[in-house]
Amino acid sequence: MTVELIERLDRAGAFAPTRRFDDLDRFHVPFDQLFGDTDTEARLRNLVTTHRRVAVCAQSGEGKSSVISSVVGPLALDPTSGVLPIRIPVGSAPDATVTTTEGFLRHLLGAVLCWSDQNELSRRQGRAIAKLKAELQERQETCRGGLTLPLWFISPDIAREVSRTVRPFETYSDHLACVRRVVEVVGSWGRHVVFVLDDADGWLRSAERDRTELAAAFFSGPFHALVREMGGGLVIALHDDYLDMEDVRRACEHLDGRIELPRLDRVAVDGLRRILERRVSEVVGTDVRLTEVMESTAIARLAEGYRSGLNLRAALRVAATALEHGQRNSAPTITDGLMELALAQELR
Repeated sequence: MTVELIERLDRAGAFAPTRRFDDLDRFHVPFDQLFGDTDTEARLRNLVTTHRRVAVCAQSGEGKSSVISSVVGPLALDPTSGVLPIRIPVGSAPDATVTTTEGFLRHLLGAVLCWSDQNELSRRQGRAIAKLKAELQERQETCRGGLTLPLWFISPDIAREVSRTVRPFETYSDHLACVRRVVEVVGSWGRHVVFVLDDADGWLRSAERDRTELAAAFFSGPFHALVREMGGGLVIALHDDYLDMEDVRRACEHLDGRIELPRLDRVAVDGLRRILERRVSEVVGTDVRLTEVMESTAIARLAEGYRSGLNLRAALRVAATALEHGQRNSAPTITDGLMELALAQELR
């Protein structure tokens, strides 16, 4: 049975290092559980629900997006939270969008209008919208959140009023006034807007070119306007290296809080076991224990690799590679040897 289970997990990409943003909460094991404290997810939830502006900081691949998705997404489905998150993607936006305040405001309003004009969406994408509505209903029933789904469907009256508010404008002041009006409209319906920028941490690590100047321009211009002038709450993912930049440090002085994600070194074996076990149970749909498919020595070897410098994303990639080797060799379990082979491939 274990050989078939390994094949099933490999086909499903159980240990895949990247997931759709809206699926991250399904696979996330809270840092608060791993460390037995309330310093990460619980603190972020408190800051968001009290309408603060907060940065979630860590190196690449250490779980910033997962933490944000697992905390902020479900709040949109909770009628008692008083929060309406609006995700504003910036990582792949054109440079002019994130280096000029007017361009960013136009981009932000476009993201708002994208999901608020339901009549236009229904005309153009009726079948897709019906599918998304069904998925949204499933998320409400399971208390799973989602920030890239059209969460305006939860409150169509808000959507209608917002879509009447957002219009094309010519000047910076008009764009700014419109964003403020959106915040006020949502507030009049008992919800507080929280702008979510979960992908703002990748500019320094672009494989294409050094984008340090782009990051500096964003934090010295649009980010200042977002924090100081637009109203609403804010959650932004920050790469630790950003904090070495003077423009970013000055901008962060206007935030209400900063959450530093811990590395798992102190709890590496148990932490990685629980993370991988969550992946197994989500894919298989039962409470299968990880040790049924991966030997304890293999988990320990993966933890050793993590403590030697791998990030969480890389550790998952190594586990996925070991699973692939196990499937190809019809192995009954993932052994220490298979994990060592996967680590060697990762590090070469």
